[in-house]
Amino acid sequence: MRLAVRSLPVACEAAVFLPGDMPLLRPEEIGALVERFERTGAPLVVAVDESGERAHPVLFARGLFAPLVALAGDESGHGIIREHWSAAEKVLVPRSRVLDVDTEEDYQRLLAEWEDGNA
Repeated sequence: MRLAVRSLPVACEAAVFLPGDMPLLRPEEIGALVERFERTGAPLVVAVDESGERAHPVLFARGLFAPLVALAGDESGHGIIREHWSAAEKVLVPRSRVLDVDTEEDYQRLLAEWEDGNA
């Protein structure tokens, strides 16, 4: 995250981060976060599932770039998200879109859902 933020153009107002192991997220869902940021100017826009649980993707506004750059080692942005949760805008993303593919079993489940038309 540090390297990504450091490489952003100076004029960049926000950045959306999403893990590469969540292949079902669609451009519309990312666009919904960007639209909410443009409408509200919130420092943080977070996808949530139907139960209100934090999901992906996450948009960090420029005001949070410094804390992202200050992350150490393999630290993620979770602490920054917790710290700014009360000011965050939340955008609903269906749970099925937030399928995390970390194992061969996860991948096979994804393929089965895809073939059944549920993905």
